[in-house]
Amino acid sequence: MGPAPVPESPPRFVSSYPSPPILPLQDISNDLSHNSGPGSLSTHDGVTNIYVEKPPTPPGSDADSFFNPRPAPQRPHLENDLQGNARYVFGRGAIIDRKDGLCRAFSTTSSLGDDSQFNHVTKKRSGRIRAIVDGLPVRVPPTPALEALDSVRGDVVVLGGYRGSVLRDLAMNNRRVWIPLKVGLNLRKVDLEVGLDPEDEEAMKERIVPDGMITNVGPVDVSKRLLKRLRSRAEENNRSVHDWGYDWRLSPKLLSERLIEFLETLPCNAGAQPGMVREKGQGALVIAHSFGGLITRHAINQRPELFSGVIFAGSPSTCVSILGAFKIGDEVMLNSKIFSAQATFSFRTSFVFLPEDGQCFIDRNTGRQLPLDFFNVDTWMRHCLSPCAAPYQPVTLPQGMNSPPSLPTSPPPSRASSGLSRALGESPREPPPGRANSILSSSSTSGSTLRGRTDLKTPTPVGMQKSTLPLSKTIPYLEDVLSETLKFKRGLDYDPVKDSMGLYPPMTVLYCKTMATVRGVWVDGSEGIRECLFDDLAFGAGDGVTLATQAQLPPGYKCTKRVAIDRGHASLLTDLEGVGRCLEAIIQARGW
Repeated sequence: MGPAPVPESPPRFVSSYPSPPILPLQDISNDLSHNSGPGSLSTHDGVTNIYVEKPPTPPGSDADSFFNPRPAPQRPHLENDLQGNARYVFGRGAIIDRKDGLCRAFSTTSSLGDDSQFNHVTKKRSGRIRAIVDGLPVRVPPTPALEALDSVRGDVVVLGGYRGSVLRDLAMNNRRVWIPLKVGLNLRKVDLEVGLDPEDEEAMKERIVPDGMITNVGPVDVSKRLLKRLRSRAEENNRSVHDWGYDWRLSPKLLSERLIEFLETLPCNAGAQPGMVREKGQGALVIAHSFGGLITRHAINQRPELFSGVIFAGSPSTCVSILGAFKIGDEVMLNSKIFSAQATFSFRTSFVFLPEDGQCFIDRNTGRQLPLDFFNVDTWMRHCLSPCAAPYQPVTLPQGMNSPPSLPTSPPPSRASSGLSRALGESPREPPPGRANSILSSSSTSGSTLRGRTDLKTPTPVGMQKSTLPLSKTIPYLEDVLSETLKFKRGLDYDPVKDSMGLYPPMTVLYCKTMATVRGVWVDGSEGIRECLFDDLAFGAGDGVTLATQAQLPPGYKCTKRVAIDRGHASLLTDLEGVGRCLEAIIQARGW
């Protein structure tokens, strides 16, 4: 085989064409005959080798200086020519060959995390230490994102999420009832339950009033550093910063209306009328954390002209962990009564986190989902999702028979505590003695007892709670609140009419996908849902509370930017760089 011919005239290249990579000659092909030297450098299909040496261009030649001393290669057209070269690795995310040249293939790795990496996780570790570390001040060099955080103009509103606002009792000289340290240590008794009648919500503002966002809980920073940064040099940049608090126990529609009323009072919204297109400088920039993002999105669909941009930080479409609070309550430090199952049932906002697709319980034997209609009262009564909807009916067994494994009467300590508490970063601990070994009277189940024998009732599983409210009040309340919640959720959906009119503000999403987050509960078939204590959890990728997939905008909405960070749910707003990147995208999109 003779030497490879040299092209008479070089191909035309643009001046900005990059220099070709210099590859070992023996890596061009797997054929050993091609590795004998420069004199035999041609591929098996007759294509000239692209790395043949060419003599230097003689002086005065019209050839472009780019070809001196080495000619530019012609692009290969066959994948086989590059198979033996280590620089060209074919596969996901690798450089591949196409007719228009070399390009990089799209990666199929999800940007929302991989749930399978948490398949081995069965318990949630306490996130308190990490939350404290995330809140520590860190010196970072100036970046464009931080500059955007410092230079943003206009009205900036920051609001927290579920349990994220300070509550004060007017009857007790504005004493703080949520969240004082004495309440968490069980040194002071506080009743946060809301009456089940509709008028109880309106009357609540005469007793309990919100007082701003909770910026920190002891050493755990939530938004304290962010607000401090925004308020520094505020006058210099013509910026006003507001942390808006709300009574997070009331119906979400009512909270959305109050948010709109607050935004209407801001100077940036003076003269704003429903349906008008915002002008430069109009509308508030809202940073909404967790449940606050749902209120904000509902308000956007009502009055989009009041917003100039929104950052949704860990705002969940659903959160299955709330089902644990409905059934066995939740604990705050050493206080297990302030958020009992009955108190959680009385909070209208608790029902917003129910999954509309019905996915929460997973069959332990088959691995299949056991979907339920959580917006149907019969589902709550049949599966005993809350002691307020249906008191637990212990199964009756013939005398001499043992309790089934699904009804643990003396579970190990690791299984006795609330699954929701572990999902929120709380350490597991034993339930109070008053909640353990409680027995409720009930009739025997059909088909499970034998006539002529003495029946024994299995004790109520440890952790199951009782309700002091009559079913004559709880069932009508449940029907109303489920119906109102569905209407509120429909108000969160994308509105193509508003989008076509250009009314929607720029929206960005700040989320995390690196922490184990509850995505479901393992049960022993449909029959095991009644006895489920949310102690055998399935995990996915998220921020410890909100799954990464649930933190995104619903279908239809245009997301100006998505920023993934490595922070827990309560500490999302402590990542000033991530918040700044979202602000930078909003400023660029809105043009001021």
